[in-house]
Amino acid sequence: MAISFFGLAIFLFLTLDSDFTSSPISTASAGIQITYGSVIKLMHERTKFRLHSHDVPYGFGSGQQSITGFPNIDDSNSYWIVRPVPDTNAQQGDTIKGGTIIRLQHMRTRKWLHSHLLNTTLLDYIRKSKVAASEARGITQGMGAYKVQVPFDGKPQTFVFLNTPRHEAFRAMRARGARVIDIAVIVVATDDGIRPQIEEAIAHAKAARVRIVIAINKVRLHLF
Repeated sequence: MAISFFGLAIFLFLTLDSDFTSSPISTASAGIQITYGSVIKLMHERTKFRLHSHDVPYGFGSGQQSITGFPNIDDSNSYWIVRPVPDTNAQQGDTIKGGTIIRLQHMRTRKWLHSHLLNTTLLDYIRKSKVAASEARGITQGMGAYKVQVPFDGKPQTFVFLNTPRHEAFRAMRARGARVIDIAVIVVATDDGIRPQIEEAIAHAKAARVRIVIAINKVRLHLF
């Protein structure tokens, strides 16, 4: 499962249970003591959303789970098992001290919560590839192309996708791309907002008199 720069503000006074009957969980005046093997939920303090994850049957890709915030208290996909990091002497039932690095394992699927710096692009999703992940800082360095055939009115129709770099240094390449397309799909990430390159791409599309579709991604990041 993947999570992009998600700030885990973990408040361990939340709903708590244990998947091991031998795991001691004691309460004290300072609060609940968490041990390795404890089953917890993580709740965002302001929105009260729980950290939720589940398998999504895309049929292709990396096989990672989706991860988001979920408002329901009784959601069974919001339970996480507290585990020690590899190569430690921690034992099942050991109390976890403040500042300890832990791992979280999804209780239902047994997959690990993790974060990485791999970027995804709309074109990578369409062509089932990971080109952006292999490029410097995840920034596209050249114009990419991909075509698919889609049945329409009983006949196969070919659609060609052109991916132009977003870096400001590639202004001329974006302008050339706008002159050879029929529809411009301009992707706006909610965590980036309207950058100068977005305004520039819209201007190129208007100058070329092509139709514009605005695609907004990373919407779920703002649940927190």
